Amino acid sequence: MRLFFYWIYLWQLHEYRLDLALVYLRQFTREDLLSLVFIGQKRRPSPTIKAVLIAALSAFYAIVILIFFLSLFVHLLIAATLTYFLTFVSVSLAVGTIAIPSRVIGLVVARLASVKVNKMSNLIVIGVTGSYGKTSTKDAIAAVLSQKYSVLKTPGGVNTKIGVSLFILKNLNAEYEVFVVEMGAYKRGEIKEIVNIVRPDISVVTGINEQHIALFGSIENTIKAKFEIVDGLNDSGVAVLNVADANVSGRLDEIQGRDVITYSSTSPHENVNAAIAVAKHMGLSQDEINAGREKIAVPESRFNVITGANGVTLIDDSYNSNPSGFRFACGYVNDMPKETKILVTTGVYELGKYSKQVNTALGDLASSIFTEIFVVEVLHKDFIGGEFIESAEVLLSKLDGRLDAQTVILFEGRNLTIRYALEKLK
Repeated sequence: MRLFFYWIYLWQLHEYRLDLALVYLRQFTREDLLSLVFIGQKRRPSPTIKAVLIAALSAFYAIVILIFFLSLFVHLLIAATLTYFLTFVSVSLAVGTIAIPSRVIGLVVARLASVKVNKMSNLIVIGVTGSYGKTSTKDAIAAVLSQKYSVLKTPGGVNTKIGVSLFILKNLNAEYEVFVVEMGAYKRGEIKEIVNIVRPDISVVTGINEQHIALFGSIENTIKAKFEIVDGLNDSGVAVLNVADANVSGRLDEIQGRDVITYSSTSPHENVNAAIAVAKHMGLSQDEINAGREKIAVPESRFNVITGANGVTLIDDSYNSNPSGFRFACGYVNDMPKETKILVTTGVYELGKYSKQVNTALGDLASSIFTEIFVVEVLHKDFIGGEFIESAEVLLSKLDGRLDAQTVILFEGRNLTIRYALEKLK
């Protein structure tokens, strides 16, 4: 059952997308990959309706595979063993089967959401995208604008076509004057699909870097994908761009027929500058802007600075990891007057052929700042300079005895080991 649940977990973790799953698996060595295929890891999927359906279908396909081997007059024990080792096949077939109705349902839901938005002629839609800072920028914009308008925003990291569409159908109504929408993508065309649903009046681009470049194929494709949010503005739409990011500012001359407002943000703490720029455009007074800034909450696991056990400083940046955020976090820790500086990281994922180059550079940077570096997950082979950690228990044992007011620990990257350790240390 361990292998069975692991493969469902792996598909769920990567949003049941083949491209995401393949990028993840390609990061393993041949030995690691064989271990995953035949042994798996101790991981279990969240018990969603979709996961339960896939589990049931996977069991059905496993039975079909078993019967197939038995029909070849293979001994039952051998047939069962072969079926076990082909668990990844039965689960993948189930995912593929579910994808067909999911795709149809997605198209219907998106169409219904688009019709609903189009009927709300007085609604002001603000779209937010970028390789990093999307959620914190969206939250800041919503908090500031709420001082003057009735504002609805997409929750957490909900930023896909189906996620946004379902949220619109369930939550958007005539009482709202402003709708702030986060838009994410793994390839060109996906932001355009969301834009076609909500038709933004204001589009915000927070910054663009190598994040997910293995899926986009190149930084140029990434830039084009993110700027779909600007290309899809309505006729009187306004583009709000972070010109502190070279990949964004480099496109200013190419924007035709749109009003452009610029702002500057080089750190998570400066993402509020996007909200200020939008608020001024929408007529808020300085007093209203100041009041809104007081209500901005830092999103969970996005550079949260916490005082943990025995006064140790914990920096929780475990929601995700991208090159820009990683570099900022390293600089922030470098400026802290602490005797002991520890980094716990996954490295940066989904960089494809750029993985070794980027992670090696980040490893070199981290080695010049941190007294110790612990690396979890598979990227320890690319992230040079750190000690590989196999489990949360091992990590906690390494940190034991170092938890005091003169120590800062940066947790950088999404990982169950990191999440478990953080909860224990808070």
